[in-house]
Order: sequence, then C-alpha cells, then structure tokens
Amino acid sequence: LLLVEDHKMNQLVARKTLQRRWPNIDLTIADNGREAIEWLQKRSFDLVLMDIQMPIMDGYEATQHIRKNMPPDIAGMYILAMTAHAHISKEEKFKEYGMDDFVLKPFEPEDLFRKISKYVRLARAKRAT
Repeated sequence: LLLVEDHKMNQLVARKTLQRRWPNIDLTIADNGREAIEWLQKRSFDLVLMDIQMPIMDGYEATQHIRKNMPPDIAGMYILAMTAHAHISKEEKFKEYGMDDFVLKPFEPEDLFRKISKYVRLARAKRAT
C-alpha cells in the first residue's frame, strides 16, 4: 500500500490505524505526489491512498500523471483520494482526475478498512488474469 500524505500526524494516524487491522501491512509513505511517482517507478503496490492538498505536486496532478504517463500496469492501478473536503461535486472531480474512490478525513476506520479490502482484492484479481 502506498500512502501519499504530507502531514506527519496524518501519516502516523493512518499507519497506526492500518497496523492495528493488518499488523504486517507493507506500507510505504510518500510526502507528496512527486515522491509517489518516484516510488511507483521503483516497485508495485496494490493500492494508492492519495491525499489531495499537498505541496510540490497535489493529488490531482499526481493521479493525472500516473494515469497518462506511466506503464499500463501502473496507470491502471486503483487510487483512492483522501480528503477532508469531499461532497457530491468533489466526488465527480475525483472521478474526472482518474481516482477510483475516496475516503473522508478524519476517516472512520471501518470505512477505510472496507475500501482498502475491496480495492486490494480487485487489484490482486486483476493481476491474476
């Protein structure tokens, strides 16, 4: 799992929450969209959790870059937006930029777990075919 989040406290909360559910989770953290792209060029992930508002390269720009400029196996991976600013009009914007779903911050752990489980399962099924 690749977590793209610029705030250290949010990184810590996400890491602790995910490790409570999945103690052996393979979690990589990028501080911004540019770092996320660098990680994606080095290794594969089941899923990207992408913050929207970040310095250097925001989540929208990073997602568009991934979708348009990366090899098909990376460009087609699942990306979930993480934002404190979601409402119906934003949901359409997430889709426009190529994000598959979103998680509201502060997140409800069960909602986060459900969405991660769903998309990791889909990613692994896609790779198996």
